[in-house]
Amino acid sequence: MTSTAYSIDCRSHTVQPLPSMPHLFRFETVADIIDDKIYVIGRNYLKEITVVVVVFNTKTQMWEPGMTILDKPVGSVIGIRYGCVVMANKIYGMDFVYDPNETKWETPDETLSSKKWYHACFIDDVMYYYDLVENKLIAYDSKKRCWKAVEGLEELLAVIRVRKLFKTLRYGERLLFLFSIEETIGVAEEICCAEISMERRQGGQIFGKVEWFDRDLITGNFDVIKPLDVML
Repeated sequence: MTSTAYSIDCRSHTVQPLPSMPHLFRFETVADIIDDKIYVIGRNYLKEITVVVVVFNTKTQMWEPGMTILDKPVGSVIGIRYGCVVMANKIYGMDFVYDPNETKWETPDETLSSKKWYHACFIDDVMYYYDLVENKLIAYDSKKRCWKAVEGLEELLAVIRVRKLFKTLRYGERLLFLFSIEETIGVAEEICCAEISMERRQGGQIFGKVEWFDRDLITGNFDVIKPLDVML
């Protein structure tokens, strides 16, 4: 249960506390940015389980007054815990869509919701996430509305068998892939980072190229680390 929020500036590597949120969340929250505003979406108990949206204006550095309570039953909205992405000025979770301009709830199309994607990022009309079961980076083309595996990363994923997913993040026009490798008895768990550029080829194929990779980014026990959903 928290009303605490922070701004993380990746350029200066600084963290600043934000004013306390105007609402106290009891469950998971996700956040993303549209037009200089941070939308925080979270589940909570009022008289029943509800979804609440609060908005932080990065220009005024203030929370906007009031909050929005979505008018959709949310007993099935488990996707909040898996993060969100912004596509066409709407916020998409695994099983929900929020349109801030209309202040309304929408249902994602069947193709998008056909996979259990989580901790994804959006680059040039394509959403990317890592599929732990298939051990592949998967792409969703929002214009063609189809899923496909990113090719060209077989060597990386074969050598570094991923045990836990942390996050895929947009880094300019490239993708940062943060993950931990399988634990070996007596060896500390390692956080790895790969910077990947994407190339679209004829036939709609998407190829990834590892531009930079660090296997020993951090070592230790990372069960308490939670992914960051908003990076300013």
